[in-house]
Amino acid sequence: MEAMVDRGVSYCPTLVVHQNQAGIGLHELESDRDYQMYGEMERREWAAFLDYVQGTWTAEDRRTMALAGEKRIEWMRRFHQMGGTLVVGADMQFGGIMVHRELRNLEAAGLSPFEVISAATRLSARELGMGDSLGTIEPGKLADLLVLNRDPLRDLGALRDIVHVIKVGQIVAY
Repeated sequence: MEAMVDRGVSYCPTLVVHQNQAGIGLHELESDRDYQMYGEMERREWAAFLDYVQGTWTAEDRRTMALAGEKRIEWMRRFHQMGGTLVVGADMQFGGIMVHRELRNLEAAGLSPFEVISAATRLSARELGMGDSLGTIEPGKLADLLVLNRDPLRDLGALRDIVHVIKVGQIVAY
């Protein structure tokens, strides 16, 4: 950790992938309104993938994977406390939905809601080499925006309570 912090190496945990493999959050995903918009074939392929990954796992294997996830959140907490930079990614099918769980993972690791949002926007854009054009609201940058019903600094769940999407300067029906 110290070497990563000293060298400015950011960490993108994609913990949500491992949580799903351990069975954590599957009900949440499957009951999500956006998940229901995917086709039956995509949902079947996801179920087949999980069956493949977990096909030989025992209950002990799932408990071990869940414990490993808890340990990673603790690692993320320590890394962040040392000054390390965490960024956001989901790296999985249905990632747009699951990125919200990943945001909560960062919050569980001790980041404030403001730090979590920054990790998902400014810091992630910087790590992708796109910080000059994305990630913050500034003149000359691309700026697709969400207008929310609630304050995400009080509850990150508000990021899914969308009133409008502004894309290329135009309000898109939502």
